Amino acid sequence: ASVVETDAGLTNMVFDLSISEASLMFVSVAFQTVDGTATNGLDYIGTNGIVTLFPGVTNQTVSVAVIGDAILEPNETFFLQLTNATASSALDAEGIGTIVDDEPRIQVEMLSVAEGNAGLHDVILNVTLSKPGLLDIGVEYATTNLSARAGSDYTATSGVLSFAAGLTNKIITVQANGDLFFENDEAFGIRLFNATNAAIATNLTLVTLTNDDAAPQLSIVDGAGIEGDTGTNTVAITVNLDVPSGLLAAVDFTTGVGTASVDVDYQATSGTLIFQPGTTSRTVAIKVRGDTIHEQDEFFTFTLSSPRNAEILDGDGQGQITNDDSAPAISIADLSITEGDLGLQSAVLTLVLSSSSGLTITLDHATSDLSPMAGAATAGGDYVAIVNQPISIPPGSTTVIVPITINGD
Repeated sequence: ASVVETDAGLTNMVFDLSISEASLMFVSVAFQTVDGTATNGLDYIGTNGIVTLFPGVTNQTVSVAVIGDAILEPNETFFLQLTNATASSALDAEGIGTIVDDEPRIQVEMLSVAEGNAGLHDVILNVTLSKPGLLDIGVEYATTNLSARAGSDYTATSGVLSFAAGLTNKIITVQANGDLFFENDEAFGIRLFNATNAAIATNLTLVTLTNDDAAPQLSIVDGAGIEGDTGTNTVAITVNLDVPSGLLAAVDFTTGVGTASVDVDYQATSGTLIFQPGTTSRTVAIKVRGDTIHEQDEFFTFTLSSPRNAEILDGDGQGQITNDDSAPAISIADLSITEGDLGLQSAVLTLVLSSSSGLTITLDHATSDLSPMAGAATAGGDYVAIVNQPISIPPGSTTVIVPITINGD
């Protein structure tokens, strides 16, 4: 059995005595109280006697008077012992009576509050007593680091609270330090100690500073690089966070085919970028393959995915492989042919590129007479004129044949 003692007077603690089944006979048992941590005469009034259960009755009670006081003390106990049972056997011959101390208990409320974005702001903590005290009550308090750190997240605070008799509320003010870092919620503790005329309900109370900053955003800065003539060069792709973070952030990346071909123009690459707290930029060097072929600038794609502790604002970028090879020069090999006596015959001129190209080369060609001079050939009489006819040289080719028709005479 148990009972709250109160501040004064007597309060009955009631023990319930029972037998497992009704009897056809009178059942009696002797009882007496015995001190435990409670003291007869100070905490309770000891008693003894005999309890009799009439035939058919299975329950009876024994009351013990508990003495109230205004003394701060632990809960206390005494025993009710049973002996000399008749017509029954006492299976549980001892009961424990608990006197619950009801003196004031001091408690700090648990609190969660937004950390704020800048500067110091007050966090107000309510400190309450479970009941008014008959005497003045005092208690010391101090903040303590948990995941939050004094100096950076909050201002360390300590002091003494005094409750005049009859008062039940006080406050503790702690200053929290706002910031713009995306981070986990953080907590510090309020410790209570050295209480007078009251008990401490909880020695350590948590105060949580909740993060109110959005996750940083990721974006790509496109890169470009010269391909070179041999071996490999690199194209640098940069990934930025818009603001520093208080947490480690990460994001996966991979390259993809654009106009550039994998393993021909660049090396496929994928991986994970890690941003340590406070870091806002990471760079990936993508290898590109050199060649001596004149071609257009080419690009590959660069894509972000699966961000952790960050969000993707711009996750699609590209790397440009800049052509650094000159367009090939075109030359014509001179031709000498016997005209013949009559009719038409074909001659062949060869156009030669100084090097192969990765692009289709197109141009127009035309014949023209030399300036009037002795022995100069003339269109219509000596050869068939060609007027602005197109020529196409496919990628990789270095020569093309141009037919010329000659008139014999």
